[in-house]
Amino acid sequence: MNKFVGTISLVAASLFVLTGCTSSGDAEATPSPTPTLTASQVRVPDLTDLDGRTAAAKLSDMGLEYDFSESVWTSKNWKVTGTDPATDTIVEKGTNVILIVTKITPSEKATEEAEDE
Repeated sequence: MNKFVGTISLVAASLFVLTGCTSSGDAEATPSPTPTLTASQVRVPDLTDLDGRTAAAKLSDMGLEYDFSESVWTSKNWKVTGTDPATDTIVEKGTNVILIVTKITPSEKATEEAEDE
């Protein structure tokens, strides 16, 4: 019986030590390194809530192509709700980015114009 108690104590002590060796919420996590961009790469910017014309100009200035998710006649009347590829995705210059847009309602347009004044 004494050997059995000693074995149990040894196993319990080992488990206690081993659980202290695993990563836990107390230890600081090492951040993953940020990928370095090459000269031919850019990150897709956050274009959310910009009008289509402004978002398209930003992409063009970065060397990216663009299309709209909807049939857009006047891009300033559309608001960007997202992109494909997503914001912060690393892409090659010349990549086509889809601007996911929604039509700006007259009340939204009036609010934006009032804020600009």
